[in-house]
Amino acid sequence: MFLRIETVKEKKLIGKTLRMSFTNNKTVDLWSNFMPRRKEINNVNSEFISLEVFDDVSFFSTFYPSKEFNKWACIEVKDYNNVPTEMQTLTIPESLYAVFLHK
Repeated sequence: MFLRIETVKEKKLIGKTLRMSFTNNKTVDLWSNFMPRRKEINNVNSEFISLEVFDDVSFFSTFYPSKEFNKWACIEVKDYNNVPTEMQTLTIPESLYAVFLHK
């Protein structure tokens, strides 16, 4: 695993999201649902992205493996002009981020 800190410009994402926890991990279900429909997304701007959105900053200060969060299977796009049905959008604002590359 490689880590770097960098300023990342705003990203527009389209994909699927699913509520889960570390003890009730549904990552396989999420990606199995997203990948067959990936070609419906136009204006693709990057590789696939997997990310987790936590409800608030206290998620890890009071960590419980059964605490839920939203996990995304998505891809970066140039705009939101054609969002496929049953897919959602997520905008990540420009900011300083820790970037982990995992293959």
